[in-house]
Amino acid sequence: MHRKKIVIVIEYLTPEIKGLSDVWARVEVLCANFDVLVITRAPQLKKSLKSSRVMVFPWSSKSMGSFAFYLSCWLFIWLLKYDWLFLAEMQDAPSVLFTRKNKTIFYGNVHPFQFSAVEEGHTSLRARIKRFVYLQLVRLSLIRARKILAISPQLREVYISLGATPSRVTIQPMGVNLSLFSPGSNRSTDFFRCIYTGELTRTRGSDELMDATKIVSGVLPSFRLRILGVSNDNETNLSAKASKLGIRQNIEILPSVGHSEVPNYLKDCHIGISLLYPTAYYSCSPPTKIFEYMASGLPVVANRISTHSDYIIHERNGLITELNAEAIAAAILRLAKDTDLRKCLSIYAQVDCRMFEEGPIIKSFINEFE
Repeated sequence: MHRKKIVIVIEYLTPEIKGLSDVWARVEVLCANFDVLVITRAPQLKKSLKSSRVMVFPWSSKSMGSFAFYLSCWLFIWLLKYDWLFLAEMQDAPSVLFTRKNKTIFYGNVHPFQFSAVEEGHTSLRARIKRFVYLQLVRLSLIRARKILAISPQLREVYISLGATPSRVTIQPMGVNLSLFSPGSNRSTDFFRCIYTGELTRTRGSDELMDATKIVSGVLPSFRLRILGVSNDNETNLSAKASKLGIRQNIEILPSVGHSEVPNYLKDCHIGISLLYPTAYYSCSPPTKIFEYMASGLPVVANRISTHSDYIIHERNGLITELNAEAIAAAILRLAKDTDLRKCLSIYAQVDCRMFEEGPIIKSFINEFE
């Protein structure tokens, strides 16, 4: 039986990068089931993917930018014989433009604007030109791709608006590993603890959550907010903000840990928090954390945005609130005081997250390459 050959283009993705566990799970399963060649700029992938061939383009240094990498991909892929070309990151879309075959599969878990620089507030002429050129390359790539796997209905519509053929774009949720994330039995009794996983920034509601913590701790001194996955620079900013508000003793600021270690930090918590500003990126990409919270039996407090409310159902598996300190604090205090409601939401959170179990989703992903 012919063992299918798959070329995977990965510019920088490594297991250590936060928030991309879904992408990495798909790369690993391809390496386990097919004859895979990985083309990358990340030398460390040689150690992470020992079972597969890894081609590192060392001449594509950071100083030369992504252009050298893409050009190398174009030339190299042109000479290869393969069954499928898999692009694990949307930023690698230009790699498909000059391939001889139209057998390309995109896994899309981000809005294209994420890589456009303008999304970050850069509005110079150079940034605008860069954004325009990049989006044109993405458009051409989406038109040429055979299959596009979008993680949400919103992202599917974005890809179609950029030129993808609707029949080629299917929705494939990220998925959550239910054998890794499960309800804890040692919820803290000394503190009422909420957790936020990931880098807490302004567009992820840092100001609103800090102010909400001040309100809640004034009513409930035993309240603790655990923030897991904070960079060194951001730790300084968050600590300064907490100290200024007089709530430093109510906040635990912890650095990033391996994905397999995250469940240990959820098991003694009572609520999971997710806050997003309505940017182009966050309006299309549901955060991984909400599924991990649900699988861990944590009711989720989240603000009103479709990438939350499509999964978090108000007063069933969590509470949907407005993105302001008073509303967030009110939701936290409601769950702190109403034990029966919290238990009910916890049960349904566990039930509802089964629809996003990683195992069946990964199986359907593999089938796309058969």
